[in-house]
Amino acid sequence: MVAFDLPAENSENNIQEGHLQGLECTGKQSDERGDDEPESNPQQTEGCQLIQEVKGDRPESGYKHFLETAQGFRPAHRVSKPADGQRTYELPNKAKFFGTYKGGIVHGPGKYEASTGYKFIGTYKNGVAEGVGTSKFHSGSEHSGEYKNGKRHGKGQFLFANGDRFTGEYVEGKITGTGLYEYAAGSKYQGEFTDGKISGKGTFWFSGGNRYEGELLNGKMHGKGTYYFEKGHRFSGEWVDGKIDGEGQFDFADEKGDSPDGYGKCELRTYERGELVKSKKADRKELAKAAERAVKEAEKAAEKAFKEAEKIRLEAEKAKAAEKAAKEKARAKKKQEQAKAAEQAKKEKAAKEAKENEKNKKTAKK
Repeated sequence: MVAFDLPAENSENNIQEGHLQGLECTGKQSDERGDDEPESNPQQTEGCQLIQEVKGDRPESGYKHFLETAQGFRPAHRVSKPADGQRTYELPNKAKFFGTYKGGIVHGPGKYEASTGYKFIGTYKNGVAEGVGTSKFHSGSEHSGEYKNGKRHGKGQFLFANGDRFTGEYVEGKITGTGLYEYAAGSKYQGEFTDGKISGKGTFWFSGGNRYEGELLNGKMHGKGTYYFEKGHRFSGEWVDGKIDGEGQFDFADEKGDSPDGYGKCELRTYERGELVKSKKADRKELAKAAERAVKEAEKAAEKAFKEAEKIRLEAEKAKAAEKAAKEKARAKKKQEQAKAAEQAKKEKAAKEAKENEKNKKTAKK
């Protein structure tokens, strides 16, 4: 199998601080293996790497533009006391800016041209790129898409000078979400990205005709997946850090053409970190039946667990209701006792007052 490792950054583009990160894919597919044997020791072949593009020289003091970070870029432009409205400025480093100023800050449509050949055309809000914009790099690469707070954020497309193309989502300057990366060599990947890396579920089509569908992590096959061979075979199993690991099923293409799904013979293969350690023939029909039984058993187990959980929930609700009833009964009893005590105290007070009155009458007669 082939892994999608991320090589080190392109050294020739490793420039000064303040760069734009993008994905650049390199390498060619290695398919030197038997048609009925998945590659047991995957090696780095096709992959993606972070590239760095020149944005122009840092401005002299008194100006601020392109406040960039490693997560993206922040096109901005400020001068000490600019007039509001559309203005054109030429910076000491020969960079030019044309745009709309409001309160001394770029606000609205703008165009920036660096002496290095870098250009940005788009909208600004309070001094940073916000909305839709296009960046053109001296190398020939170009990015068009949405920006927020000076960073690529939202939908965008990056065209690389080498012919590669990325179309998808950015978050805070990094490729994150779903997208399509098309290699100039002919292969492509469509699926999920995280922090500029191929991570999640997706499909990778190799230029040689093979493809992988499944889970990936940091540019490598990792988790459950299925590898389809150009000749019609397929292997389904699990990968760890780009290598097949554990038990999987290898289905051979049906050479006679009798099978409705296109597969004939079958083998169960066990791998340890990419090395084949055991293989045995198997009946696909029996495996399918076993898988069906496993699904039914799992469904039964899930239903049983649900019923048990429901039983526990009902018992808990019943216990809670009983506890609530007991508390209400105790409160009612206490209230009754308090009322009875108050009535008794009232009677005792009345009797005491009557006795006192009788005593007073007798004293008055004497």
